[in-house]
Amino acid sequence: MKQTLQIESWDEICSIFSEMFAGLGVIETDAEMISYSSVKPFVATGISVSRQGIIVANMPLHDIQNRFEYVEFDENLESLRLFDDTSSYEYRIPPQILKLRR
Repeated sequence: MKQTLQIESWDEICSIFSEMFAGLGVIETDAEMISYSSVKPFVATGISVSRQGIIVANMPLHDIQNRFEYVEFDENLESLRLFDDTSSYEYRIPPQILKLRR
């Protein structure tokens, strides 16, 4: 089941985010920001979310920076969607990196 949280549920977002990316690269957390970045030799990717709902994501061929109100984690912790009333962004962990979970 998908889990949707308001950005104000920061501690819970940080906990699920850390679980989602555990063992897949570098995770950094503090009171204001949580981020993930892959490590070589895997595809270069990363995502950062601030306590204010600002997202910075880096995937091959595109970058995004925007502000959102909600974070939705998929049931398998393979993707997360950030959204508000007017826009959304989905970050999917690349399959090559997901293989590290097995």
